[in-house]
Amino acid sequence: MNVLRALLDAMFPPRRSRDEADRTTCEELGVFVAPSRVSLLGHDVVCLLPYREPLVRSLIVEAKFYEHTKAHAELGRVLAEYLLTLVEDAPFERCRYVLVPVPLSKKRYRERGYNQVERVLREALKQLPDTFSLDTRLVRRVRDTPPQTKLGRAARLRNMDGAFALVGTLDGSCTYIVVDDVSTTGTTLASVIDALHASSASVRGVCLAH
Repeated sequence: MNVLRALLDAMFPPRRSRDEADRTTCEELGVFVAPSRVSLLGHDVVCLLPYREPLVRSLIVEAKFYEHTKAHAELGRVLAEYLLTLVEDAPFERCRYVLVPVPLSKKRYRERGYNQVERVLREALKQLPDTFSLDTRLVRRVRDTPPQTKLGRAARLRNMDGAFALVGTLDGSCTYIVVDDVSTTGTTLASVIDALHASSASVRGVCLAH
């Protein structure tokens, strides 16, 4: 055991979420993986994990706010396993999939220093074939918004209205998969999907936890 780490943990007890994330195994997390289709503001979105489970919440919190590399890796593994089923469903076609993380505002990115969803997607790509790629510039958040957790349902809808804009051009031969870390009402994820639906390309939504 690292003596310095043990001393610091004794002086400053680690966060419970960090402790749970550190100890998480793929088998423990795998128990909660249950991809399900949920209708979020008119969009069918696949949700992979139940946010009500303490272990899932801990991984989301650590990935989102504390740049916990293992949390990114574990969530990325769950996402990759689901995305591989898309390849299995289309074995005779060489479909191309573009992963699109929900973007942060410039202000929030400066404060945090990273986009947690992008980190998870990069971990997932390590386990995916080259038919999958990542595009972090396709959608831009054009309006900074207060955190959704502080708002009621109606206010969340107003909060996300026009918050995202399509920057690039979509390739009609690709399937675009918009990914968010956690969704309650689905307003953020739905807003990004709406921005992409300006074209005729196929667009899907996935949230890691719901």
